[in-house]
Amino acid sequence: LAMNYINQAIDLDSNNPHYLNNRGFIYIEMDSLIRGELDVDLSILQDENNSWAYRNKGIIALTREDLKTAERLFLKAAKMDDFTADIYYYLGETYRRLHDSKACEMYKKSANEMESKGIESFKLYCN
Repeated sequence: LAMNYINQAIDLDSNNPHYLNNRGFIYIEMDSLIRGELDVDLSILQDENNSWAYRNKGIIALTREDLKTAERLFLKAAKMDDFTADIYYYLGETYRRLHDSKACEMYKKSANEMESKGIESFKLYCN
């Protein structure tokens, strides 16, 4: 249903970076990383200041276990706007997989924002 709505929005405004990024995220959630990455990249081309697009590109890198790229993209997104949803959770995940001690610090930041993923990960890995 979400895909139907976002495609209708894109039909009305095909270059809208937020619509493209949102469709990219839906593809990521559907485990269609190539299609998701195409939309996220198009979104970034339309608006290079969209922290959500860099977060989504980081999720793709994290899923592919390209951890250094994921770290760079998540840090870029956080620097642009530290209120991008779950950004510190995803940084925590990246650092945990890199065996970096900063993981718990990031999970705690996410938990402090009352994000369920961050709360769960902080309890699981940091207590």
